[in-house]
Amino acid sequence: VASWGIEKINAPAVWHGLGVDGSGVTVAIMDTGVDWEHPDLNSNYRGNLGSTVDHSDSWFNAVFPTDTVPVDNLGHGTHVAGTAVGQNGIGVAPGANWIAVNIADPLGFIWESDVHRGFEWLLAPNGNVALAPDVVNNSWGGTVPQELFLEDITTLQAADIKVVFSAGNNGPFTGTVGYPGGYPDVLAVGASDELDEVAWFSSRGPSYLTDELKPWLVAPGTQIWSARPDGAYGLENGTSMASPHVVGAIALLLSRNPSLKRQEINQILADTAVPIDPPHPNNNTGWGR
Repeated sequence: VASWGIEKINAPAVWHGLGVDGSGVTVAIMDTGVDWEHPDLNSNYRGNLGSTVDHSDSWFNAVFPTDTVPVDNLGHGTHVAGTAVGQNGIGVAPGANWIAVNIADPLGFIWESDVHRGFEWLLAPNGNVALAPDVVNNSWGGTVPQELFLEDITTLQAADIKVVFSAGNNGPFTGTVGYPGGYPDVLAVGASDELDEVAWFSSRGPSYLTDELKPWLVAPGTQIWSARPDGAYGLENGTSMASPHVVGAIALLLSRNPSLKRQEINQILADTAVPIDPPHPNNNTGWGR
């Protein structure tokens, strides 16, 4: 049985009706790490080669670079990864491969230098540009409109790596979108609920750094059922949970048409979004869910 968010965005119809599940696409999760041994994430972890495991080009711990085996001490990244690519109905693109970067310290704090290191690794995992991911989920951010990571993100996107950010959980007031989600030319995702309304906590636009639409769209982000470390499962709320729904959808699009460029993907997402808070577009839900 698929999670409600997976059903709401019609992912099962894409798997079963079109035969598209994300295969051939690599999704990166830049977060608190991922439990690679979780039963719903183990089989499509890129470092799992079947009889052997090679973490070197599928995992990077920016905080503790000597930790060469994927871990997730906080649980956030595993939950996010489950929604993007998890098996058994919890993930949007269960056929996609995934890799992960940890940028959070043991208390959940994110340091600027670790983020720079993480982005740099994603450009060329283990030094090999051919192993770069197709799309990166970033369910993190801050409230201060600084362009600390603009150059990193611009560099990734110039390398045709799609970068997606959660919009933040500082709603319901306007001008609360987080950063880097609020950067120019960055796809920001807000959260919607089971009633197809914008979640109260979902950060709203506009951004202090650009006139572009923020968020670009919303996706399911309340009471989302997904993976937890040590083979467990749990419910979470947040735009952190919404962003991987969109990353999974992008993986499905790229699985069907690998030549799609970022702007084309953004336009497809806008064109096919369901208007839940008209008139569209707006600073609450962007183009819709």
